[in-house]
Amino acid sequence: MAKKQEGGGMQKMLALGGILLIVILLAGAYFAVKQLSSRPPTPPGGVGPSENVTPGAPQGGNYSISPLIMEFGISSTPVLVFNCEYLREGTFATKEVNYQLPEGTERQDIINELCMIAGNESSFCAVQRSTVVQGALVTLNRASCPSGAKVRVYAFSSPSCSNSGNQRPILDSIAQDFAADMEVVHVCTPIYEGDAETCARLVASGAYNE
Repeated sequence: MAKKQEGGGMQKMLALGGILLIVILLAGAYFAVKQLSSRPPTPPGGVGPSENVTPGAPQGGNYSISPLIMEFGISSTPVLVFNCEYLREGTFATKEVNYQLPEGTERQDIINELCMIAGNESSFCAVQRSTVVQGALVTLNRASCPSGAKVRVYAFSSPSCSNSGNQRPILDSIAQDFAADMEVVHVCTPIYEGDAETCARLVASGAYNE
């Protein structure tokens, strides 16, 4: 009789132990899932932490971050550099998208700047006119680019920057309309987390020149 009771007690203890083990495993799984879900998501629209990258350093495969980024000291996007002599930071394109400025403000402002750089006889000046706002050009203390008769525009943009995304189609449209007078070199510029990997892929696909 005692042996039966002892055996029954052992089975109960084993059963309770099994239940306790299941509860512990379930609790562990719950907390693991909770920990993963509590991580902050990647901020949308080009807002996120900066990534420390070294221009010119290999980022996988044959891709290297453009040395132009360091050469011109680019730390934000979008930035346009005209003939290596003038730098324009920012864009009015996003304010156009948000109906804070009239459509065409960014396009006309860039054309006005191209007119100033290329001279009064250029085709840019034929469509020059005043705009609601005017972007500031910073004069760079260096020699101009060896670009011949065309104005060379280095366009520095981050693939995860919404401002860059809003500016690029406007710039490409101007480059298409004035193909005989300007050339645009699109430089993929890692600013935010994950940009370097994205730049490697986009340069390889031809979406960026470098």
